[in-house]
Amino acid sequence: MARTTKPKARVTFNTNVKGRAVLSIYNYSPREITATWYSGKEMNEISKSCFRIIARMQRGCGNGKKYCTRGLEGRTRNGYAIRKKSKETAILAVLMEQSNQWINGGAADDEAIAEVYRKTTKSAQLSAQFVGMRDRQVAEAVHFPPKKANLMEEMIMKGFKKSSLVGPNGRTILPINKVQSLPTIYNSRMA
Repeated sequence: MARTTKPKARVTFNTNVKGRAVLSIYNYSPREITATWYSGKEMNEISKSCFRIIARMQRGCGNGKKYCTRGLEGRTRNGYAIRKKSKETAILAVLMEQSNQWINGGAADDEAIAEVYRKTTKSAQLSAQFVGMRDRQVAEAVHFPPKKANLMEEMIMKGFKKSSLVGPNGRTILPINKVQSLPTIYNSRMA
């Protein structure tokens, strides 16, 4: 595999650093601790709720209109299988590249290994970026006045093709204006 020359990556740090003091948990009152962190009982209830939603999703009932399914996709049988296959493919690609390097002289080319990994995981990365963009729009729609109505047009304007809106699981990632209802995010601490 031919090596391409890329500019050397650099990391710089801002010299103008601002910090903020925060309380240690040992300085919280019992009431503040209760108001800040979920209890074991609350976490158990959240887990049970998630399992019920996942079961509905697996039966084909989890459309996200009544229950927020965001973040639970990978916990379904299908989502888990897709993610596992993606990881296995990436690992196999890296191991094969390493094996080829050892067979062809033994010199390790970490850039070539990184490039093989990048190519193998590209579709998962694009899918995650699109989901992140959609989540950002949902958050902005909830917390700020809507700025842009059509995610598809925005992506095309930035050079993305419509075909790239298909995730690795074969499902189309819809623009935010096609989502029927925004998921309700409820935190028991806000009640």
